[in-house]
Amino acid sequence: MKTAILLVLPVSAFAHDLYLMPGSFQVKPGERIAIALHVGDSFPESEGPMDPARIRDARLSDGTPIGDFAIVGKITLGYAKPMNQGSLSASLSSAPRFLQLAPAKFEEYLREEGLDQVIAWRRENGETLRPGRELYSKFAKTLLVSGSPSAEFARPAGLLFEFVPEADPAGLKPGDRLPVRLLFRGSPAAGVQVQVANQSGKTVIAGRTGDDGRIAIPLSRSGHWRLHAVAMERAGNKQQADWESFWASLTFAVP
Repeated sequence: MKTAILLVLPVSAFAHDLYLMPGSFQVKPGERIAIALHVGDSFPESEGPMDPARIRDARLSDGTPIGDFAIVGKITLGYAKPMNQGSLSASLSSAPRFLQLAPAKFEEYLREEGLDQVIAWRRENGETLRPGRELYSKFAKTLLVSGSPSAEFARPAGLLFEFVPEADPAGLKPGDRLPVRLLFRGSPAAGVQVQVANQSGKTVIAGRTGDDGRIAIPLSRSGHWRLHAVAMERAGNKQQADWESFWASLTFAVP
């Protein structure tokens, strides 16, 4: 498993992560729960809401839909009612959106997200001085416990790009490490930079995933945590965009 190396990461003008923050990470079966969508990199605060029209496949892992989305200030709120007991996830994705950045800004964004292979490709193919034309989609997931924990925390949610924990965060404590797999289209995502934030307000680079898509995340404190990663590939539709990016986030609580 890849050893984590923590590096301080400054807040970026390009960091517009999408992540989920439930009203509580511990819920009761049959209880109506609120799940907030946060946009931005000021974890755990939100810098702005998401347009509910862009939300796709919002559901709990027990099959319960998340719905009734509405914008409330800087967050978008949705609601669900978990019916089963045990560990479960809530997840959703966003519809793709187009973004164009000036060449220098695009390269700065690529460097901050650790997308070295895209920087190299642009250099080798004479595109360094071309604007970055990108379609981006986001895939957000959070871990909940309904009643008592179960082994379901390790089940993938079926997102195109997602973190899958290999230990239950609810059973860990400060000083432990959380082993996770990062999957892209169901296969291990190797060499992807992973960022970590907790409610202290700092974001750090934990390192890169190994060939097996795994990385261990040091947990320095109790409370709320967020993992974040970006993958990018050459877009198929060259008329609209040259690149397509995929953003994954995972939020959870450490007792």
